[in-house]
Parts: sequence; C-alpha cells; structure tokens
Amino acid sequence: MKKRISNYTFLLILIFGFNLSSLNAQEGLTEKGTIFLKASSDLNISFSKGLPLDLSVGGGYFFFDNIAIGADINLSKFSDDFATTLRAFGRYYLKDKYFGGLGVQSYSFDGETNLLFDLEVGYMHPLTDNIIIEPTLNLVDFENLNLNVSLSIYF
Repeated sequence: MKKRISNYTFLLILIFGFNLSSLNAQEGLTEKGTIFLKASSDLNISFSKGLPLDLSVGGGYFFFDNIAIGADINLSKFSDDFATTLRAFGRYYLKDKYFGGLGVQSYSFDGETNLLFDLEVGYMHPLTDNIIIEPTLNLVDFENLNLNVSLSIYF
C-alpha cells in the first residue's frame, strides 16, 4: 500500500510540475480566429484477444476569445468489430490553459446509432509555441469516464 501511495504522489508532483512550468507559455492561442487540429486516443490497454484501437481526429475554431466550437470523428476497434463516432463540441478556456466543454455524439455500432452527451475537462501543456498536449477527462452520458490524450496544433 505504501508503494502505491508513493507512486500516486510522484505522478501528482510530476503533473503539477508540468503545469507550473508552462503557466503562460501558450498565451494567445485561445484568441478569436485561432484554428486547431488534433489527433487523440484513450489510454486503454488490454491483453484480450485482438488489438483494441481508439483513434480520433478533429479540430475547432475560436469564434470568440476563449470559446471554441469543433468536431471529431472517432474509430474504435474491438476484436473484429468497429464503431464510429461523430462528435460536435463546444469548449470554454480559462487562463489560456484549462478548458471545460460539452459535446454531443452520434455513436454507431453493429447497425445501431445512439445519441450520447458528454462533459469534458482538461488542460493544455505546450511542447512548442503552437503544439500542445491536452490530457482530457470525458464523462459520457453520465456513465463512462474516459481519459484521452490529444496532440493538437494551433494556428
């Protein structure tokens, strides 16, 4: 138990340290007129039959300072089955670093299509002036909590 607590403590210190090192590094990226493109995946690791795959590409546009609207397309593979998701989202950015958002998804799997809603929170960690890593927690239909990591380019 002690080792588990120390591992979590180390992880929190590492994440907090990344946040402090980049508090104002990407200033101006959330201004009106900015466009971003992103590619993401969840951190799902499975040792079951078949290779799980969950990839998403998308982008957005800042119609106002700190307010972006965008869309994603997602492809998921489970064993031999595929699912696709089309998603529209809105985000509000706080201090050019943190964001929260709402989304609506059209999820298609095995001939069925469902409409799902999601909430997301995340932060922007800059690699360069316009290349950003965005860890994001998504709560989908108040049932599933997912951790996604995106690599985004802002221009």
